[in-house]
Amino acid sequence: VTTFGKRLDYTALYEYDAPRLIQWKAVAGSVKALVGSYTFEEVEGGKTKVRYTLGIDQGVPVPSLVKKCSTKLIVSTALKELRKYTEEGTRTGSVASDASNGDGMYTGEESDSEDGEGSSKSLVYVEKSIRVDAPVEKCFAVASEFEQFPAWAGLQGCTVLSQDGDPDDVRGSSAVVELKMGALGYTLKFVLDYTLFRPELVSWTSRKSDKSDNGELQGSYQFQEDDKGGTRVRYMLALDLPMDVPSFVRDMVANTIASKGLKGLKREAEKS
Repeated sequence: VTTFGKRLDYTALYEYDAPRLIQWKAVAGSVKALVGSYTFEEVEGGKTKVRYTLGIDQGVPVPSLVKKCSTKLIVSTALKELRKYTEEGTRTGSVASDASNGDGMYTGEESDSEDGEGSSKSLVYVEKSIRVDAPVEKCFAVASEFEQFPAWAGLQGCTVLSQDGDPDDVRGSSAVVELKMGALGYTLKFVLDYTLFRPELVSWTSRKSDKSDNGELQGSYQFQEDDKGGTRVRYMLALDLPMDVPSFVRDMVANTIASKGLKGLKREAEKS
């Protein structure tokens, strides 16, 4: 399975208590821990209520919102495919899911109603990549020159509130940056904590005090030199909007931010 931007390989031991329970745990592989289960409960009208629980600890640091989005995606996909495969064109089931607790694992909940409509969550996760015809150092420099973001990233404003450490230090540095962006007729303001590891990574996460009014924002640029002297740039974004909007609108906003962030960086880095 591919999640958290990485491929996870594992061998699972399954146990059955037919027809009520199927549960599993990873006994080998690249994950630190993985446990899960399906439970089946007969409900009125000959239907079945299916509950899916999942806990993953991939063993490497991952931003909490990215972990949350990725785990929810696995759960949602598994339940919808199970429903699709078993119903054979007739809606006979309702499903519910949650991600189980564990040491270092994401805990949360998501459910689908009987009519097949998903729950209205505002959490969106996007991952994109692009090749830039410029060296890694140049790409990193563009992504870490915060004051220049409005010129190429589609932002309304950017203010550096504080910086700690030397951005040229490969051991890492940090900054606190205020960003303003337009979305759905609103102006969203985020105060972000940036972490920089030259020249491979620029990552950010919104401060907790900022989330109630503006939602939540986490993401990163990762830079890797390719065999032609250019750079493969991977962009990850997790966005929780503060307003209640349809899922396709949330997806559109997140994809627009990600596309501008990648294409704008490419144009800026490739300038002679």
